[in-house]
Amino acid sequence: MIELTTEHLVYMNIGRRYWGAELADASDEQRKALRGYVTRFKRMLAKGTGLFLCGPNGSGKTFISAALLKEAWARWRVTGYCVTAAELKHCWIDDVLAHLGSGELMRDRVETCRLLVIDDLGKEHRAASGYAETQVGALLRHRSRHVLTTIVTTNLKPEPFAEVYGASTAKLLKECALPVLLKDRDHRDDAAKAICRETRT
Repeated sequence: MIELTTEHLVYMNIGRRYWGAELADASDEQRKALRGYVTRFKRMLAKGTGLFLCGPNGSGKTFISAALLKEAWARWRVTGYCVTAAELKHCWIDDVLAHLGSGELMRDRVETCRLLVIDDLGKEHRAASGYAETQVGALLRHRSRHVLTTIVTTNLKPEPFAEVYGASTAKLLKECALPVLLKDRDHRDDAAKAICRETRT
């Protein structure tokens, strides 16, 4: 087990709020939902089997995915990368249109890293062209073909996800990611209450 440094966390593009995320701090509900996957995590990584984490805002999807990224690197030196759906959309569309090329490094990382987290899929701005949805499908297909593990976090349950991204992409996810519905309470409410308590003392 290696001790992760700030440089590791920055390299993985984990948001600073989640630098302290640990599987040991997951709620009972989260642990129950993920027990089968976490106990076989090394095998899941070797097989390229990821997670489709869906649930309402504040149910801990980003926290869990950050904790898994950290665990994979600390235990088995499996390098990972976290990208939001909005960042993906930016590197695929905005940079292409502006001919800037600054998204090139990100595109390489999301295509080749051993463990990828795509956070908040479904919250990115989608145009009528469907280009972003097509690119998501292409990325997931590429990663599946190369046995690379992908964790997707989204507010969309499987059926609405299929409506947005297409039946083909939804079926591909079924093949390479375990669906997990997080129904836990909104942890952001707990954080807000803690802030209120702090300011009263």
